[in-house]
Amino acid sequence: MANQGVHMPPQPERDRESQPKVWLTREGWIFLVILLFVSAGSLLRNINLLMLMTGIMVAPLFLSWRGSLLMLRQLAARRTLPPQLFAGQTVQATWKVSNGRQVLPTWSLSVLDQWRKPESPRKDAANIRAVLPRIKPGETNYGTYQVHFPQRGKFLAGPAKLASRFPLGLVAARIDLPDEAVVLVAPALGRLTASWDRRLMSHASGSEAIKRRRGAQDEEFFGLRQYRSGDSQRHIHWRATARSGHLMVKQFDSKSDRDFVLILDLWLPREDGQGQRELAERGLSFAATVMAGLSVVIRGKVAMAICGQESVVLCDVNSPQFAGQVWDELAVAQPAADPELVSALEQVSREIAGGTPFYVVSTRPRPLHLQDLASETMNSGRLAAIEPWIRWLEIDSEEFAGLFVLPESLSPDNASQVEL
Repeated sequence: MANQGVHMPPQPERDRESQPKVWLTREGWIFLVILLFVSAGSLLRNINLLMLMTGIMVAPLFLSWRGSLLMLRQLAARRTLPPQLFAGQTVQATWKVSNGRQVLPTWSLSVLDQWRKPESPRKDAANIRAVLPRIKPGETNYGTYQVHFPQRGKFLAGPAKLASRFPLGLVAARIDLPDEAVVLVAPALGRLTASWDRRLMSHASGSEAIKRRRGAQDEEFFGLRQYRSGDSQRHIHWRATARSGHLMVKQFDSKSDRDFVLILDLWLPREDGQGQRELAERGLSFAATVMAGLSVVIRGKVAMAICGQESVVLCDVNSPQFAGQVWDELAVAQPAADPELVSALEQVSREIAGGTPFYVVSTRPRPLHLQDLASETMNSGRLAAIEPWIRWLEIDSEEFAGLFVLPESLSPDNASQVEL
């Protein structure tokens, strides 16, 4: 099922040169058997009335064949999804179908869509049907259905089909839309507790927080309060003043341009325990939830490092576009036996201002010395400078449990399923 963190590239309009496929429906086969029976009787018995009946019965069959083909002419179809998808959420997928004909409407059009995991065979795909009762000439109509993703990951949407059995249902016609769209579903959003909020705010207001000089234009409207002596008259909110009968002024809040670092250490023991994978999923969900709430706290740089089968380091000014990039990487991250944690720490330290805490969310306890995880080629001096600023959060600990609550509706056993 995209564009901030768009998970599905724009769907191209269907190929107008694609050839429709036509077949008899079950009702059509019954009708054909009756037609053959009547036709055989008219030939064997030479009964004029049966010959007339045969000619009359051919007309609906021909009309159904031509009508179903005509309903599929000059149509353009496109699938759209919400700009960002998260596991555990039910989203609405929409098919936008435009009728390019100037005279004839389209009736009883069905859009047949399918979803599956990339590693699953096509025969196991989940099939969905959206029905558009009528599309007027030169206009557009929409067909919708609901999709539920129990778990994060990569999904394939399509190929889809446009089908019609109009007008009599004896013959069905179909045009294939062969394009498949890759859809990335980010980890589930849980709930951050007040303990995490206090920790983040203490980082924001502490002596080590990085605050840069900012102009008045960077202030953001926070709320309204009663006028106090010394308040600027330019900030008076006259409409609220008229309603309340008291002078009300606008209150502004300015966020300091501080930096933020979160590093995921998705370590997995070589025996590949299921419990460790569940911890990794919990850490990924925590990272996605933190990223969703940073927009109201952090205005400076945000660095996100994901250490697993592939090491990914993302660093940029906090923005919706950057959050989308992070969610895309979290959607496909996998734990590994030898994540390159120290390398990621060093890379992040080159991008982030000094004095910024490094929150390391890990599936393993903190080692006594990070140098034990480093290779001989790494800069031990830089690593020693980073280590005092590391805030290690072991996922399987009471401290982490007090910071984050995962939605109970999600189960790792459903990772390969798509519910519709």
